[in-house]
Amino acid sequence: MSIKPKNNPENELTAQYILRWFSPRWFIFVMGTGALANIYQLISGKPEGFLHNMAVFFLILAVAVFFTALVFFIIRLKVGMDCILKEWRHASLIQFYSAISIAAAVCATGLFNVPLSFIPKALAHNLAVTFWWISLTVGVFFIFVTSHRSAAG
Repeated sequence: MSIKPKNNPENELTAQYILRWFSPRWFIFVMGTGALANIYQLISGKPEGFLHNMAVFFLILAVAVFFTALVFFIIRLKVGMDCILKEWRHASLIQFYSAISIAAAVCATGLFNVPLSFIPKALAHNLAVTFWWISLTVGVFFIFVTSHRSAAG
């Protein structure tokens, strides 16, 4: 059974095709995973034990997926800008781009709240600050893009 549509070679499942349609919805996964890390750490209340270990696991997963998705999204800016611009013109699809900012903020919060014994506190702090800058920059950008879209639509 073939996955690709018949008689339409431009929809062939190539790396470029997949990257052109890479969705910012992956950042929603990061939001949820990072939120679980924060919640488990709050419930744990200490830097040890099962719940703390779950918080560390989910935080590492969130940070790893965030950077992976960010790399794919940056590549998408090059290979799929036409698709991005179509999504930005759509009243509801543009809303998914705010997930990038929120996911970065959740990761930053996790890096401040979940004690990580395997990296220095200064590195965790610097990573958190980096996430906050990503969140601020992307958030402010989409405040204007989304409001411009709403005014134009």
